[in-house]
Amino acid sequence: MSRTDDERAANWTRDYSPCCRLETSQGDLCSSKVLPVVADVFYRYVRAEVATIRDFMSNGALGRTMTRPGNQRAWDDGVSVWDTFASACERAEQLEYSPGSYVVEITLPDDHDLEVEGPTGRGNHHYTIYDADPRFLMNCAGHPVKMPGAP
Repeated sequence: MSRTDDERAANWTRDYSPCCRLETSQGDLCSSKVLPVVADVFYRYVRAEVATIRDFMSNGALGRTMTRPGNQRAWDDGVSVWDTFASACERAEQLEYSPGSYVVEITLPDDHDLEVEGPTGRGNHHYTIYDADPRFLMNCAGHPVKMPGAP
């Protein structure tokens, strides 16, 4: 029996254990290598049921121009994430799901050396990860889950 997206979201912690897939030195995924100790777990909305490298790139890396004053570094080099599944869903709903209708859990290994700033300007749950290789973030991401109530 298939579970609904709402049931999958409610059981997120049980279904998606905290681990991070790693790349080998040749760039291949090494799914058998799991890091069970976790320093940071974040959530990011993505466009589709299958995440792509573009889902983990900064606005600047995507070639978008900042249209209003703000933190240029965050725009150019930062990736927005939230510390709860609910907060990511809430923000996507505020944006009418324009950034996507799915959320992935990003589990960073305990020994990561990324700069994570937050909570920042969008409330108590928003964080920015700076200068992260999008391939690394994608490899640390779980399976996209459709947001409850999303189109």
